[in-house]
Amino acid sequence: MQTVAVGWIQRERDSTPVREYQSESLQDRVLKAHLINAYKRFKLSYFTFSSLLEKKEITEVKNILCSFFEEYLTNNSVFLGNILTLWCGVSFLPLDKQSFLRIHCVLSLLQASFPSIVHTAFMYRNDFAWCGFSLEDFKPLSQYLLFRLSRSQQQDYYSSSCSSASQSSSLSSSSNSYSNSKQNVSRYSRFIGEGSTPSDIVYIQDRTSKVKPHHLVIYVLAGVSLCMSFPASEKFNTSMFDKLGRLLESRISQLASDIGEQLSKKEEPETFRYIYHNHMNLATKSSIYGVNELPQETMQTIVDMHSDLVSNNSLELVVKTSLDFWVVGRSGNGRESYIVVSHKNANLVEISEEVNKMCESKFGSVFMAD
Repeated sequence: MQTVAVGWIQRERDSTPVREYQSESLQDRVLKAHLINAYKRFKLSYFTFSSLLEKKEITEVKNILCSFFEEYLTNNSVFLGNILTLWCGVSFLPLDKQSFLRIHCVLSLLQASFPSIVHTAFMYRNDFAWCGFSLEDFKPLSQYLLFRLSRSQQQDYYSSSCSSASQSSSLSSSSNSYSNSKQNVSRYSRFIGEGSTPSDIVYIQDRTSKVKPHHLVIYVLAGVSLCMSFPASEKFNTSMFDKLGRLLESRISQLASDIGEQLSKKEEPETFRYIYHNHMNLATKSSIYGVNELPQETMQTIVDMHSDLVSNNSLELVVKTSLDFWVVGRSGNGRESYIVVSHKNANLVEISEEVNKMCESKFGSVFMAD
């Protein structure tokens, strides 16, 4: 069981030390979002609790739950959370039309060559360029993919370290050990998973919107992660993975090179702090990390503002925090943004004018509120 502790500070009251609990440091909405996200991730891998109980004994179900949530909580702290936890959005690549069309051409060729593919998704680094999975599956799937990619990188690093140590220790007995080890590298190393036909089983919607088990195949090369789902009834063999690898290798390598070059030209420092979310496609953008990181109090204020905007069906809400941050929240056309301005002596009119300029330069006219 995971217990979320409420922080406290000690003060002197009548010469006696007293604990004052900081209950405002925890927000019910954020904790609830953590629970929902965790359950959706569980459903992606195991489907529902009731379906498990129909197939397995209660003891085995408990072991599955314990194993899953122990790993999940190790990688997802419930002590941390903000508006991004509530949205559980994803980051999309800022690609030009030509690059986007080239990605679609590769995916179309892939599905034409393998008609049994149900869905595809294309990622570069941790950002999506395309996702053909249902919106309901997109949230937990994006979490799952980032986790699988991270774990795969850790395993590769560990394997590489062990291999280097082994080669070093045996160098005196065999001068050809390194070249031999390279020749023995699995031809399936670009697919994440175990065995000669590496894949995972996930429970996602099929073409008829019914949730069914699918094989999830993840191909990784040069920063690109290409995800493909197949019906669980699909029979895999090594020749199929060979064909997949031959089809994708040169095309993905070229796409990765072109995308990397394009993004390197577009990297510009953000001039203001904002959080943006599109509820229709789950796209999320943010500039609140690194040098632009916001105090925890301000992040909690944004969660409260989000709740007020939703419950009151409001278009705009402006708040000044105790730390002299102005936070302007706007909602409209299925989109939501929070812009933070740090002008201690500014008034509401000046803040509104500055935010309007920022919105125009960054978001255009996507909001109904002016």
